[in-house]
Amino acid sequence: MTTSEFDTNQWYQICLGDKKDSCVIGTSLFTGSNTKGAVFISPGNASAPVQRWQIFPVTVNQTAAYVLRSSDSGSNGFLGVGYSANEETEGRTRPMMYRGDVAVQNVFWSFGKWGDGTSFMTNTINGTSHLNVKSTGIMAMSPNITAPQNGQRFGLSPVARIDDAKFSNINLIGVATTSTASPNASTQPTTASLSVTSASITSSPSSSSDSGTEENSSETSPSGLSTGEKAGIGAAIGGALLLALIVLGLFFRKKKQTAQYVQTEELEQCAPATKYEMHHDSAAKYELSSTIVVEVPRNEKPAELPGHMPTNMNGNS
Repeated sequence: MTTSEFDTNQWYQICLGDKKDSCVIGTSLFTGSNTKGAVFISPGNASAPVQRWQIFPVTVNQTAAYVLRSSDSGSNGFLGVGYSANEETEGRTRPMMYRGDVAVQNVFWSFGKWGDGTSFMTNTINGTSHLNVKSTGIMAMSPNITAPQNGQRFGLSPVARIDDAKFSNINLIGVATTSTASPNASTQPTTASLSVTSASITSSPSSSSDSGTEENSSETSPSGLSTGEKAGIGAAIGGALLLALIVLGLFFRKKKQTAQYVQTEELEQCAPATKYEMHHDSAAKYELSSTIVVEVPRNEKPAELPGHMPTNMNGNS
């Protein structure tokens, strides 16, 4: 299959050579705080979401390219490349899935033909290096592209329709999509034009020789409303403002009356009519006599005090 035949509404299976027992899989974004996923070779299974790829044509800085995403990674997971300290191949770069908001130019791919019906894959950020499957089954970007390279030959086969609106457009940080694919697209490829720089859209006002259009424009205001419509809107706004002022006036008047009533009640409570004081001038005073006279009856027997001689009540010893 040639690259010009890619359908954006088609899932493809990407396998090594013409074999179906070694196919490329792209997992969901399960690592790096759900920003990255794994890419490796696995036995073929066309019904597995990890082996179903969408190939979406784009234009990046006036250069044709493709973005790839798997059914398992979702519409926001893209095939890209990144540095791996464990990789021994020159450049230490391996493929992995990237979430759209952390992906940069490392998710743009190109396909080249070997001439035998298979294709090689290059990445924008790696230049001429090819995606390569090593004898260990690990994938890496390799600068060794001298033919023959059996680990760099990929066959692409359609397996199912996508028919999912989430995969009908591209959402990548720093890029702008000018056209999108339709879920009901035909077998003709749909290309999205992207730019990694900020996109600007300019337009110039169109002129018309239709005098009727010019007359209609002169009768309406710049805002598109006629004079009568503006008057109606103004009257409605004025009525609403008047009603609001009346309501506010009644509210503040009621609030003022309530405040005055509360103040009068507090004054009555704070000023009692009767004062209670100790030794007030008008209060009766009770005092004991300064001289107390006590008489003892004469028929009582004399009482003796300890340590003293008996003494009668008349003072004689």
